[in-house]
Amino acid sequence: MHSVLYYYIMAAMRISICIGIATAIWFIFNVDHGYYIPMTVMIIYAPFKFDLISAKMKSRLLGVFLGVLYGVLLLQLLKLNVNVILILPLLAVVCLYYLPRNYTFAAVIITITVIIIFGLIDQQQSSFSYSIARVFDTFIAAVICVLCELIFITQDYIRGGVFYRLGQIVKAQRYSLSLIHISEPTRQAEI
Repeated sequence: MHSVLYYYIMAAMRISICIGIATAIWFIFNVDHGYYIPMTVMIIYAPFKFDLISAKMKSRLLGVFLGVLYGVLLLQLLKLNVNVILILPLLAVVCLYYLPRNYTFAAVIITITVIIIFGLIDQQQSSFSYSIARVFDTFIAAVICVLCELIFITQDYIRGGVFYRLGQIVKAQRYSLSLIHISEPTRQAEI
């Protein structure tokens, strides 16, 4: 077994490599609003366990997709003006409330808020093109996280996962054998 420090160092190395890859993709391919790629990698990688990363990644992708749909619709309905700034604090409160309770909903609110802010900052750029860039950048970040997790998965995690699954199989077999054992005296009584 390794120390806790070892796991933190390994997690920090994985996050650093992922952020490096994300930043390189942003600059090499000149991705529109590409800063979302390394930022999203950081957000997805907040937990250090693969199953938590996987769940958070799915929530993030769904939340961004839904947030883009609702955000673009909201921008079309509100016809952006300075008064829209008044709802931003409300969105921030809702987001902070739901962040620990329902990450998907919080990601929807975050995305709507960001789309509104960028709509106010740059009214020349279409909210639709910005939204497509946001979904694309989030998807790239998710792919980077999955690939890094598959490449850098620790041997202890693999062993732990295998032994856990084997333990579950043994428990299921014991249970089924106990059911057979319980039903045998009734069979002999029938004969």
